[in-house]
Amino acid sequence: MVIVRQEYENLHELPDFNFENINEIFVSVDIGTTNIVIDIYDCSESFKEKRLIRYSELSKQTILGKDVAMRIMHCMNGKLSILHEQVVSQIEEMISFGLLQLGLKDKLSDIAIRNMHVTGNTTMCHIFLNEDPSGLKGAPFKMSYEGDRRVKGEDIGFRTLKNTEVYVFPAISAFVGADALTAFMASGIYDTSKVSFLVDIGTNAEIILNARGKLYATSVAAGPAFEGNILSCGMGAKEGAVSKVSCIPSMGSIILSVLRESEENDGRPKGILASGYIDLLSHLKKLKIMTPDGYLISREEAEELLVNKDYISNIEEVNGVKRFYLLRGNEEFDLMGGRRLKAEPVDKALNKPKSIYITQDDIRALQLAKAAIKAGVCSLLKEAGISKDEVDNTLIAGMFGSHMDISNCKSINMLPEDMTGSVESIGNAALDGAGRAFFDREFFKDCLKIKDSIVHVQLADSSEFKELYMDSFEF
Repeated sequence: MVIVRQEYENLHELPDFNFENINEIFVSVDIGTTNIVIDIYDCSESFKEKRLIRYSELSKQTILGKDVAMRIMHCMNGKLSILHEQVVSQIEEMISFGLLQLGLKDKLSDIAIRNMHVTGNTTMCHIFLNEDPSGLKGAPFKMSYEGDRRVKGEDIGFRTLKNTEVYVFPAISAFVGADALTAFMASGIYDTSKVSFLVDIGTNAEIILNARGKLYATSVAAGPAFEGNILSCGMGAKEGAVSKVSCIPSMGSIILSVLRESEENDGRPKGILASGYIDLLSHLKKLKIMTPDGYLISREEAEELLVNKDYISNIEEVNGVKRFYLLRGNEEFDLMGGRRLKAEPVDKALNKPKSIYITQDDIRALQLAKAAIKAGVCSLLKEAGISKDEVDNTLIAGMFGSHMDISNCKSINMLPEDMTGSVESIGNAALDGAGRAFFDREFFKDCLKIKDSIVHVQLADSSEFKELYMDSFEF
């Protein structure tokens, strides 16, 4: 039995606010490998009320490659100007859409977009600035520019934002980007008496350790799995995304929490958010449908192992690849507290209802990602000479937002299982930091000061990291 719980969320974060008096706005941008996210701020209100809208889109560059290595390769093959134009034009389009959502599109000529703050990984910031990223392809990993950058909109190719002052935050190193720096600054974990981690999960997971005032940073290639881009049913935090999954063996039921923005939409599931995948992996492990090494058992194996019979029918092999279904395309499900519906025919390419499921290949992609993160955390602890039981707290940033169940994150061993301290999800802290700088003039100086104090730990050629990575595959 599948039960859908509708999780109402204002996905564009529109406040109850009178927009008629807005004359000037600020824009902050987080340029990721997989997603681009913008915030639009009013210049005149107190900080908590200043963000008018947050809006995200899949980067148009994903058609040219899923990771930074592919973007760098395209730039080396003479396509830097094409990639630069793509990201610049997409940001302008996103701002225009954001203003449309706010009802300000008709006032665009009267509104001054005075400042823009840009954060992101090092490769994407290079591409945004039309700087050659080819030095990032391998050792010694050299950037084309150092530090922060201030430019006019017209200098980087903006057509409607020519007079906007654009500030690009500095990267910590070639592969620990400006996004990690602004996320760290927004997190507030710099405390000389504590041991704290910030793990910013994206296509590259950037990890910063505060070891009682001494800072270490590294990055690991998590891949785009946690951003949903390479998974069979993966999607971002959009309407219809399954944000949470619960299995209740005593009832033989699956409860899906689905993001829904308004009463006009019926809340049918369309895909799975990263937080939903983490929940699902945890429950598959508890139900013994997935073994600790990530193997998704067959229906026959499930019967032999006496797996809860209510879930055995969810296992199926399609074209030689095993799947576990949360919801089949023609399956009826119950809305919590209400109607009974059938899955929506949203798979336009096949012109049939869309099934929601996870495959063995999806599990492997998620396994590689979580192993890289765990190994990166362990590597920084070793570098700093800190034991796992000295850690006071860990903050997880990224597109997960507030949807991630920390207990399920621990259950799949995404962090060292014996590491102490609290774990908290803080959403897109990188973009929060870029926005805070509009209203805290000391933020820029603090960023530069902190950046210069961070010890970058290079893991690319570390045999110890590779060993830790291999040891971190188990769920």
